[in-house]
Amino acid sequence: MSRRVGNALILFAFLASAWPAAAADYGPPATAYEQPLELRGSYFEIGARYWYSTGQTDFDLYDDTGAILVSRLTYDGLDAHSGEIFFHSQHESGVFVKGYGGLGVIPGGSLNDEDFPPVIAPYSSTMSAQKDGNIRYFSVDIGYPFVEFYAGAGRFQLAGFTGYHYWDETVHAFGCTQIATNPAICVPTLPETSKVISNEVRWHSWRVGVMGSIDAGNGLKLTGEAAWVPYTWLDNTDNHHLRPDIDPLPSDGDGDGLQLEAVLNYDVDERVSIGAGARYWRLGRTEGHAHFEETPGGGLAQVVKFQSERFGGFVQASVNLY
Repeated sequence: MSRRVGNALILFAFLASAWPAAAADYGPPATAYEQPLELRGSYFEIGARYWYSTGQTDFDLYDDTGAILVSRLTYDGLDAHSGEIFFHSQHESGVFVKGYGGLGVIPGGSLNDEDFPPVIAPYSSTMSAQKDGNIRYFSVDIGYPFVEFYAGAGRFQLAGFTGYHYWDETVHAFGCTQIATNPAICVPTLPETSKVISNEVRWHSWRVGVMGSIDAGNGLKLTGEAAWVPYTWLDNTDNHHLRPDIDPLPSDGDGDGLQLEAVLNYDVDERVSIGAGARYWRLGRTEGHAHFEETPGGGLAQVVKFQSERFGGFVQASVNLY
């Protein structure tokens, strides 16, 4: 289990562990459940969210046969600050549409660029600083609640959904320092005023998932969702600014992934809610091709394997319009 997956699970475990105490303190008395169950209803909720997250992108390049690892680019410590708008609209039949869209900045991070023998000898490993990156994303799902009942001190709903997710990250590497023994690459060191590599990765994903919610009364509600990504398509552009022969280098491929989210909400009044939550995304490990035949320098298409991860916590506020 990677460090990022472990940290993400800790965030979700914290929300889950906080729930029993919250339900005990704020749950309605047993007599309240003598009322008819009214989990369904027509409503439209819209809100704003701030998401602080961190991420990593791994890009492995092989030869045209896929047998020899040529190079590996690891973008790490990609902390991001994002603002987003979200909505949830439900018809009285239970059918709902939900989604969100966000923009953000990735101000820091690092790039470790490795080149391996026998293609590059001796082994090379360089470090660069990431600056001025950005992130864009949106998601839209349609679903239906197929289970609704009382569970202990709360009301419970379980729904299925499917939808589309788009995720775009652009990063820029500045400077270059050789930390291995290759005397021909980044020797002497390039200063951080020199932009060496830019990369934009775009993921187009089909999501299938389940969403559960527990309403304890007195305004407290815990919602969680787990989405399997059975298919995601990668569209990537890599720009080596100091190498005109591979500027730009396009690559693509397909794969799968996983997305998790949990939110603890409190209703300030009948219309306004505030909340806090956690989110985890992983897409890849996709296998595709880097299209050297489309570069200025030409060549054969080579095999690539690509993976992106991002997780973090958020706060939000929303209003129910009807």
